[in-house]
Amino acid sequence: MKIFFESIVLVCVILGIFFYIDANLEKSIGIKELIKISEDRLKTEYSAKDVLDENQIVEFDIKKDSEVILVTGNTLDKSNENKEVDIKVDRPNRNVIIVLNSSREVNWNIIPTNDTKIDLVIYSGEYNTVNSKEKILKYKTKLDLPLSVENNKFLRILSLINKLTGVEKISYFYAENLLPSLLLISNIKRNEKLSINYLKGEMVDKDINFKLVSKNNGLIDFNLYGPLDEDNKINKISTNATFSPDYRKVYKIIKNGLKIVDLTRKTETTFPVPAVRKIHRPSGIAYDTISDTIYLSNKTGKFYVFDAIENRWKSIRKYIDDYDINSLNYDRKSNLYVSATWKKEGLIFFDEKGNFVKEDSLSKKLRGLNYHYSKNSEVPKLMVFPNGEDIAIVLVKDFVQKIWYYNTKSKKAVLTYNYYSS
Repeated sequence: MKIFFESIVLVCVILGIFFYIDANLEKSIGIKELIKISEDRLKTEYSAKDVLDENQIVEFDIKKDSEVILVTGNTLDKSNENKEVDIKVDRPNRNVIIVLNSSREVNWNIIPTNDTKIDLVIYSGEYNTVNSKEKILKYKTKLDLPLSVENNKFLRILSLINKLTGVEKISYFYAENLLPSLLLISNIKRNEKLSINYLKGEMVDKDINFKLVSKNNGLIDFNLYGPLDEDNKINKISTNATFSPDYRKVYKIIKNGLKIVDLTRKTETTFPVPAVRKIHRPSGIAYDTISDTIYLSNKTGKFYVFDAIENRWKSIRKYIDDYDINSLNYDRKSNLYVSATWKKEGLIFFDEKGNFVKEDSLSKKLRGLNYHYSKNSEVPKLMVFPNGEDIAIVLVKDFVQKIWYYNTKSKKAVLTYNYYSS
């Protein structure tokens, strides 16, 4: 009998050791080469290769209503010397995607509660590792590291998550310079700024077509909803360039004057401004199609006037005293010049003699503009394309990133194009 009980005890000990080891084993599975197999309104099915065994194919699905948890940070709390961050997720009966990134080396430990289903962990692979005692899938990729919602890094990571998973919003966003050793995620509050649709372009009952000059002097066709040719979405734009009404010539501001590029003859001619060594902080150029005159402006409101028929400089004038010029364009319908301003979110209108006509404030009207600059910095480059009371306002940073439609009568602006959610 004694031997029998000893045998039972031994078996129990062995089983206990087995279950203890099994409960503490690393069970996360690294995957790569994510491929979408099929999709319906409820879920998207994927296949991927096991990182440790490329012959092993992993198939799984992601629910369209999955909650996305995004956690980013720069460094660990000083008390956390082991470079470990425990992510405990308590979202009963929910499907969850976790996205992780840190600028420093972090070992992320994923700890879901019993009723929480982790569909996928997406993480940056340069400094980060992911572990879990539950069977979860982890996918390594390059990620941006946003520390706030209102910036382009957040827009880029939101767009990437949408492309990878089909999910259109982030449910929970935690971003701190110092990451804690334990992060408990249980309560989630709705925030419309975490959705890809928050800055999605809207349709308006207006049609404005315009052209922009590329860095290689090509003319790119745009309307309120972006480039007419999708291949031009990330084509770099020259913000200090314009063109002739017949589209045969491009006029570009250079260090000390103007360069004319003849697109037909494929020639370039420069016209330095007499007695001017440098145009200080050039900010805009416009072609007056009625008088065939080109106006170059610098930031402080000095204008350099060039005759496009005779190819000669006419004058240098100080036009605008109280505003900093951000960009410049000419509106044939109203025979006025329109400029965005650097220090204010606004538009100013003036005639060919430099007489101030009016100012329109755009403060808090251009949805998403504050994602591109901080409160203490200048307004980004906003090119304007007026057509009477209708104006296209175009944010350019290397390429066209956003377009708004603005009406001077209603004083209302609508975001019509956003590169990051188009």
